[in-house]
Amino acid sequence: MKYKTCPECGAHLDHGERCDCRGKKEDAPSAKDAPKKHRPDCDGSGTVSILSQIDDAVNRNDLPAFMDCLGIRAKEATTALKERFDLLDKSIILKCCEPERYGCVLHPDGYQILRGMFPENASGPASPPERSRARRGDRHKLTARVMARLPEEKRRQLQLYLRFEGYSTVNDWIVSQVDQYIERMAKKYG
Repeated sequence: MKYKTCPECGAHLDHGERCDCRGKKEDAPSAKDAPKKHRPDCDGSGTVSILSQIDDAVNRNDLPAFMDCLGIRAKEATTALKERFDLLDKSIILKCCEPERYGCVLHPDGYQILRGMFPENASGPASPPERSRARRGDRHKLTARVMARLPEEKRRQLQLYLRFEGYSTVNDWIVSQVDQYIERMAKKYG
């Protein structure tokens, strides 16, 4: 995972995250000594309602804090916003998370759409929704893979000759070769 390092305190920052050390008073404890929290405005203290945290993030145009408070990721935000902004993609959302670097911000309608994902009666700290971490399975019938790396010129020659021989893909040829080899070895070793 890529991350940035804060030039002031050396903290490791996620993509789009701003360091907490900037703008602190000199007498404040150093970031190395302070307890680690992902976001100070979504720290789960319960003293400030989540709705006011969300509103503060919108007023500051702080999309990363806004999404953290809602417990959503860029991919989920993109899916929710696609209906209103049909050309929007995840890379644009990530650029909106760094307006000082890319010069773009999320449209106010976008904040309203994302805000609609959060229930009105919530008053506690944000907790990310349950996400299924299950990977998509290989949807092919045949899941075992055999591969080799070839120089580009050999790959071109192989594809050309395989087309001459009537194979539509390299995979078809490999399966054919494996079948013939297994048949020969079965005859040889029984």
